[in-house]
Amino acid sequence: MKILKGNLVSAPALGKLEIVEHGCLVLHDDGSIQSVEKAVPQNADAEVIDYGDSLIMPSFVDMHLHAPQYPMLGMGMDLPLIDWLNTYTFKTEARFEDSDYARRIYKKLASDLITSGTTRVCMFSSLHTDATLILMEELEKAGVTGYVGKVNMDRNGSPEPSGDDRAVQARNAALAGRVRALPDRQAHPDAALHPIVHRRADELARQARRGARAVRPIAPV
Repeated sequence: MKILKGNLVSAPALGKLEIVEHGCLVLHDDGSIQSVEKAVPQNADAEVIDYGDSLIMPSFVDMHLHAPQYPMLGMGMDLPLIDWLNTYTFKTEARFEDSDYARRIYKKLASDLITSGTTRVCMFSSLHTDATLILMEELEKAGVTGYVGKVNMDRNGSPEPSGDDRAVQARNAALAGRVRALPDRQAHPDAALHPIVHRRADELARQARRGARAVRPIAPV
């Protein structure tokens, strides 16, 4: 058990804000919240960490984030979607075939997320298996948890041969196999790698769903 002491701020319902000045957040051994108290419970057998007048509040959750577009934030805002994709996005995402580049960018992204108070994400990667695994690694190192989806494309995409059925199946199988082999995958029994499927690509979606049934759950993210 652990107790965090400080000014507790929470929003239990829309439009409702609760503040407990110099309150205590009592945590179970696994880090989940046991209770919120106005003072340290008597006879509590727990480590007390006193943050003084600092705020203790819930973190942010980003429910839709394209990790390989991080280097191009704010670019091409004057363009319609398809022009923006062809001019900036596909060219930027193609660079993630380079694992060193992926490591450098995703390390910075993970650091920016956690230092800005975002601890959970639902995130797209790119077409690249190695870069997707690197993204997972950097998020986990930084303490960010959530879902990472490797992208599969069969239309309106980059000039790479990304939509070939056998190539897609091979890349997905390679990713699933490598994730299964991660030594610490059992450390997070509640976490899993889930494919994120765009339903407009009907055949590709069917393939991804078949793959998901075959490998889920397979990995900590």
